[in-house]
Amino acid sequence: MMSSEHLQQLREHAQAAHLLHDADELAAVVTELAAEVQAGRVREGLLRSDYGALLTAARASIAAEQCGEAAPLTFLRWELARHGQLPADHTSARRVLADASATLALVEQVAAAGSADGVQAVGA
Repeated sequence: MMSSEHLQQLREHAQAAHLLHDADELAAVVTELAAEVQAGRVREGLLRSDYGALLTAARASIAAEQCGEAAPLTFLRWELARHGQLPADHTSARRVLADASATLALVEQVAAAGSADGVQAVGA
């Protein structure tokens, strides 16, 4: 993912190339930005796929429980294990929720810092 500093450098580069009427330099900036947009689309596709798989596993686990199946969490457990996200043995639910809350706070701080730099944060 392109850093806000790199994006700012590209902006400055494009402005200078525009002032100098340098079409080749502008084309280079556009090419780099287009590549970043494409990479972002790939990342978004992967995230959507992972989210869909997790949502499906959660729904299957609920359905399995409602049907009285012996191991209703099998689907969810497998999906979490696939991403290395199973909690350690004997980890409390409160601990998992606290970790998630702390992670969300850090993500929000990073997004706010990016917005302060003039870069639109993901999901903002």
